[in-house]
Amino acid sequence: MTAVVADSPAAAAGLKTGDRLLILDASWTDSVEDCYRAAAGVTSGQAVKAKLKRGDKEMQIVIKPALGL
Repeated sequence: MTAVVADSPAAAAGLKTGDRLLILDASWTDSVEDCYRAAAGVTSGQAVKAKLKRGDKEMQIVIKPALGL
């Protein structure tokens, strides 16, 4: 991620600048297009699991997308 918007669902989930999203809602995200495709299948307000890489450490978080994500 090049930036995380303050007060956004991403910020609330704990995403930080420099994180790399690996999996969103069981969908592998190797590109920006993959991220959009995975996010398109998530209902607003539905909490989903995500796996990300921060530095050389992998982490799991829960993201609850807002309307318009």
